[in-house]
Amino acid sequence: EDLPNPTGFGANRLLGGKGVVAADIPAGSNGTGMIQIGGEKWRATGRDGMGLGSGVAVRIVAVEGTRVIVEPADQTGLDGLR
Repeated sequence: EDLPNPTGFGANRLLGGKGVVAADIPAGSNGTGMIQIGGEKWRATGRDGMGLGSGVAVRIVAVEGTRVIVEPADQTGLDGLR
């Protein structure tokens, strides 16, 4: 009997994780920079084309192949205002 992959398996384990921008993420849908999460570096794009500077704390909101989509980690309180 095959067991399904557990939630958080592979790159999806990064969802909701927090990291730091290691190389600037330029604004625009194709703007790709790098983030560091734990001991790993991942290619990253800002959510909705948002640009993010080096050193900004971010939260991972999606994983697309070998790239993660991030938003500033300090926006957690804003989601409840919509």
